[in-house]
Amino acid sequence: MRFVFSDEKARALGSSAQACYAAVDRLFASYGVLKVSEGVYTGKDNQSSFTAFGVAQRLPYDADWFLQVIETWEAWDEDGEPEDCLALHYKYKARNA
Repeated sequence: MRFVFSDEKARALGSSAQACYAAVDRLFASYGVLKVSEGVYTGKDNQSSFTAFGVAQRLPYDADWFLQVIETWEAWDEDGEPEDCLALHYKYKARNA
């Protein structure tokens, strides 16, 4: 899974992109999800990957800053193709409204 946060948007909220990455780092670390590089995470096995995806789905609801600063949020499917998680979030939010 990959996140790209806007430092400009984060600064407008009195924070920084680094603080956003650090929050996601702490969250995923608590579930045993490995940080590959800045904003990129992977599970050490299928179960932790599944857990990471489930936890990440809660970010827009549990962290009020998340949607205000996220630029890119994607995950890779079984075939290695990227999926736009942000677009999926808004699609399902609209469907469930």
